[in-house]
Amino acid sequence: MFLFVFILINFFLLILYYSKKLYKFYFLGVLVLLFIEPAFQKLSDPTLYGKTYMIFGFDRLKTNIVMVATFIFTLMYPRNKKHRYKHSVFFFAIIMFHLLNVNFSIDFQNSMALFIVSVILPILLYESLMSLGENFYKDNNNLLLSVYIGIIVFITIGLLMYNKSSGGAEESSGFNRTGGGLWLSNVSTQVLALFFPLLLSKNKMKKIEVFRITALMLFFVLLTVSLSRTALFVYLFMILLFVTKTKNKMLFIIGGLLLLVVLYYVLSAQLNYDLIEMYQSRFQRTGSVVETVEDDERIMIYTQVLEVLKNSNILLGNGISTFNHLNKAEFSNAHNILLNLIVERGLVGLLFVVMMMVYVFRKINKLIKNIRLTISDKKLLSGFRLGIIGFLLIGMTGNDLFINSGFISSWPISCIVILICIVENKTFIYKKIIK
Repeated sequence: MFLFVFILINFFLLILYYSKKLYKFYFLGVLVLLFIEPAFQKLSDPTLYGKTYMIFGFDRLKTNIVMVATFIFTLMYPRNKKHRYKHSVFFFAIIMFHLLNVNFSIDFQNSMALFIVSVILPILLYESLMSLGENFYKDNNNLLLSVYIGIIVFITIGLLMYNKSSGGAEESSGFNRTGGGLWLSNVSTQVLALFFPLLLSKNKMKKIEVFRITALMLFFVLLTVSLSRTALFVYLFMILLFVTKTKNKMLFIIGGLLLLVVLYYVLSAQLNYDLIEMYQSRFQRTGSVVETVEDDERIMIYTQVLEVLKNSNILLGNGISTFNHLNKAEFSNAHNILLNLIVERGLVGLLFVVMMMVYVFRKINKLIKNIRLTISDKKLLSGFRLGIIGFLLIGMTGNDLFINSGFISSWPISCIVILICIVENKTFIYKKIIK
């Protein structure tokens, strides 16, 4: 039943893609589809519980396979063929490497599942978005509106899950940090960091501005409920960098403080969250700073990573999604995306990710230096650059890029792919102007 509903949603996405009047909403449709997919993964997969929790079979993959089929269909009959297969050599190299990685994996089934989700799906997503043509990416208001609504949908799902869970915001049960599932977790703060800076700039269109403010308010709810210590510091860092470059610094600060006051009242008074108690329990530690750091479970994980690396294939890795088999405590990931990539995909896999990040950074920096760049595009690209920095910083103590709490999701890499598509099409647009 739930799988059938998800298939219908994908069918509607295809209608958006091919419709002359509605195709401008395809970008929004892709974001919403990505963000709601884990909900259908959970609803349609009976193996997501008990002993099969960390076994990724067909039931766990069904929703991702449906998405793969949807993007393949858009490529069979593309709207625009101009920029197809632009990175075919790079994609071929990535696929061949990961096939080797999966073939020699110590857990072939799980690695194959993650290969489909973390490699095949993002590549197909990239090609599908590029097939829209650069003219689609000229309208920044449409892109921003899609991002705002996407974020609203994302965090709203988490809040609905939280309030329906047994550990919801009830005084009798107290605060439950995991009540919002994947949507109100460390993973959420890392994924959405890519888009957060876009919420800090005012939009001239009042209708779109309403969505921006709503998304921004929900963002601070996410940061409060997720209780991610790293995310709090990284988001504060991003805000400080933004404030140093904004013209109306005092207005921005006052507006931000008023927003925090309102949110504090709503969360504390209306939803029965005791914010003071929540943060005391999360941040207050006994002993010296050194003792506090040593007691952090991440230090233990990093120590185990070093032990794992001694007996690992440092070049090709041990196989995607195998970290839980390699450490004695059976942690699902290394709580550091770089360490996790080295253990599971080796130095070659890490190199591919580094190349992708360097590529998009260089593209953005080159565009920002273009004297013909509009103010709107400069804000968009500067926001993306700051978002990537935030994404990587959170990843230094965050989760694996593709798995969390038994879910297999392409969220982080797919959102980076979406960002790359926008940046590349902006490059095509300005190349035309120069000519």
